[in-house]
Amino acid sequence: MPTTEPLRHLIVVLARKIKSDAEKNFDGRGLSLFQYGVLKRAARGDSIQNDIAGAMGVKPPSLVPIIDWLDEHGYLVRKADATDRRKVILTVTKHGREILKKLPPPSAPAFEKAVRDLGEAKRRQLGKLLGELNEKIS
Repeated sequence: MPTTEPLRHLIVVLARKIKSDAEKNFDGRGLSLFQYGVLKRAARGDSIQNDIAGAMGVKPPSLVPIIDWLDEHGYLVRKADATDRRKVILTVTKHGREILKKLPPPSAPAFEKAVRDLGEAKRRQLGKLLGELNEKIS
């Protein structure tokens, strides 16, 4: 059986490059790119803390300091679910919605250019393969 190590390494390195590119180009007006991501997901309706953690590929406890900060700065509020106190529901405040409207979406220009340069057929193929991998790992 062939080793998957080179492919895994390539994906990890690529993910780090994309993240670095996006962070370098993100003007979050005081929000980090990760804080923005949590706030954006909560605003989209992913209001359960554990669901947001899963969607962002992190463990729920690692979101606690991010949510604490967002709550302390008035971007969202959290409360326990009335039927299941283990669930934490996040609700974006008016202030949080306003900052999301003001912020341009994050971009990773180097990544975006590289993907555009692949051409339409390769882009579709890459998207399909990455989608399949994501499904199989989830």
